[in-house]
Amino acid sequence: MFTRILIVLLLVASAITTTATADPGTTWTQTDPPSFALVADFSRDIGLEAIYWDGLAGELHGVSLADFHDLGMLPGQSNPNETFLSAIDLDEDGYAEVVKYVGPNSERSHVTAYKHNGTSWSEMWRSDNQLNEHNTDLQLVDLNGDRRGSYLMVSGGSMQLCDPTNGLVVWSSEDPGQGTGPRTLFVNWTMANFDQDPGNTEELMAEFIDEFGHHHLLMINEVVAAATPLHSTIISLGASRPNPMFGATTVQFELPESTLVRLNIYDVRGRRVATLANRTMAAGSHALRWNGNDKDGSRVAQGVYFYELKAAGQTRTRKMMVVR
Repeated sequence: MFTRILIVLLLVASAITTTATADPGTTWTQTDPPSFALVADFSRDIGLEAIYWDGLAGELHGVSLADFHDLGMLPGQSNPNETFLSAIDLDEDGYAEVVKYVGPNSERSHVTAYKHNGTSWSEMWRSDNQLNEHNTDLQLVDLNGDRRGSYLMVSGGSMQLCDPTNGLVVWSSEDPGQGTGPRTLFVNWTMANFDQDPGNTEELMAEFIDEFGHHHLLMINEVVAAATPLHSTIISLGASRPNPMFGATTVQFELPESTLVRLNIYDVRGRRVATLANRTMAAGSHALRWNGNDKDGSRVAQGVYFYELKAAGQTRTRKMMVVR
């Protein structure tokens, strides 16, 4: 069974690269082989290489898939459950480096890059700067169409862009002067030529969400320090605070433009019990307080209620609990 899987792996590997193929007729078998963490072209050896964990020792090793000879141990120890690996050609020499992110249970979260020099592994750089403990995705993004616009993107809980040659953080979403600040979570990203410039260079658009449920978009171009907030056309309705409510509660929402706003409270039968807004309001963030009274001024009964925001042709609804 393993032999069939290995043959498929080698066939796929040879299909995705023209330089990493073993000599015709080369065969080998391996009894009780390790589980591979990464497969890429890390070394100038013929063929692809694999990285695997020595689970007992907490060490990473490399092995050639052309003949299964050992490529040596990567420096340093780490816990497999707290370590995330990527294969990235940081120096654009045609061979990948192992980029290792070590998570929150280590002494400090950090990213380290290792290169194989033909005989052993050596550390290229280690970066501890401004890295969020929940960042688990590492990849190279090119914002300028050449080496000067390439950045190592470290993302997960937040997002940082690093210089791939030394690992230094050059942009961080957690820096309020550059990004969205430390109280937002990274959601998603995409690359495209959004401004359709003649050079056909791509920009990085990243989405974040704050503690109130409001979404924020940033456009990052080849001048990394100049991340431009994008104008959202979506209304956002946050969670009421406190919820459950014992006396009064505050409802927060965000508008993309000046528009007529209707914010109503409904009971579980769909009957409108209170109106918090029925007027035109300016673009931006707003907070309205509900004291727990119905439209006649009487205290509402304990139970589940819904608050509905209608604005800019959109509707958002959330649930709250009243406790007496």
